[in-house]
Amino acid sequence: MISSDELGVYDIGYKVGSIIAIVQVSIFMAWNPFLFERLKTPDKNSKIQIACFSYVLMGVMIFSALALTLFAPLLYHFFIGEAFQSGIRYVFWVALGYAFLGCYKLVGGYIFYFKKTFLLSYLSILNIAMNLTLNYFLIKAYGAIGAAYATTISYFVFFIIVFIISNRLFPIPWLAFGEIWAYGKDKAQRVFKEIFK
Repeated sequence: MISSDELGVYDIGYKVGSIIAIVQVSIFMAWNPFLFERLKTPDKNSKIQIACFSYVLMGVMIFSALALTLFAPLLYHFFIGEAFQSGIRYVFWVALGYAFLGCYKLVGGYIFYFKKTFLLSYLSILNIAMNLTLNYFLIKAYGAIGAAYATTISYFVFFIIVFIISNRLFPIPWLAFGEIWAYGKDKAQRVFKEIFK
C-alpha cells in the first residue's frame, strides 16, 4: 500500500520504537512471580499491593515510551543514515503501542494463573483481525503512519479488554487510591531508608 522506500523508513522507525519491547519483557519477567505469589493469598493487602505496583509499572512503561521518543533524535543522528531520518515520526506511536502491550502483560497474568488461556487465543485472533482492518483503513487515510496508529490502537484495545476480563477473574480495588497511595508511600520510604542509611 506504500512505496518500498517508505516501507524501509517505516521499518527503521518501527525497530527504534520497539526498543520498548525490551523494557516490557524485563518488567514482565520480574512481575509474574510477584503477581502469582499474591494471587495465592487473595486478601485485601495483596490486592492493594498488586494495584500499587501495577500503576507504577504501567507508568514506567508509558514514561519509557516518552523518554525513547525524546531520545530518538539522538539515536537517529548518531546511528541511522540520512535517508531514514523521516522515520523518527513513527517512533512515538510504535513505542506507545509496545507500552500498551506491556500493560496487557501486567494484567494478562491473571488469565494465565487461573488457567483461562483459551480466552487469550480468541482475543489474539480478534486483535489480529482488528489490526489488519485498522492497517488497511488508516494506511489508506494517512499513509505509512497509519500502520503505527493501527499498532497503538489495537494494543490499547487489547489491553483494555484483557484488563476487564482479568478484573472479573480476580477483582482488584483499582479505585482505592487512598490505600494504594498509603501503601506505595510506605514502601518508598522503606526503600529510601535502606538506600540512605
